[in-house]
Amino acid sequence: MRKFNIFLIIYFIILFILIVVAAIIESTTEYSLIILYFPYIYYLTVGLIIVKGWEILLRGIHVFSSNSLVSIFIKFIILVISTGVTLFISVFMLFFGGDASSEKIGDKEYIVVEHGILAATTKYYYERHNLFLMKKKESYSHKI
Repeated sequence: MRKFNIFLIIYFIILFILIVVAAIIESTTEYSLIILYFPYIYYLTVGLIIVKGWEILLRGIHVFSSNSLVSIFIKFIILVISTGVTLFISVFMLFFGGDASSEKIGDKEYIVVEHGILAATTKYYYERHNLFLMKKKESYSHKI
C-alpha cells in the first residue's frame, strides 16, 4: 500500500498543477485546456478516493477485532452503508459527470461537452484551436 499512497500523492499534485496551469491560461488568454473537460481525470480521482476510503475503513474495522455478536453486527452495518455510499458515488459520477468528445462540423472541429442525462442533455460546442487548447467562448449549444 505504500506504493499506492505515493502514487496517490503524485497524482493529486499533478492534478493540482494542471488546474493551476489551466486557470492561468484561461485568465490570460481566450483559450482553455481541453483535458479538463474530459471527465476521465475526475472518474480516476473519485475512484482513487473510494479505494483509499475503503482501505481506511477496513483498517478501522480490523482494529476492533472482537468476535462478539454486537461487534460483528456493527461491522456488517458499516460495510453495508459503505457499499451503498460507494455505489451512490459511482452512479452519481457516471450519470452526472458529463462527457466530452470531438466532432467535425463543416471545416471546423469542435469539442462537444455534454451535461445532464437522458432527455435533459445539453451539448456545448467549443471551437478547437489546436491539440491542447480550445476557445473559451462557446460557439453554440444544442439541447436534445
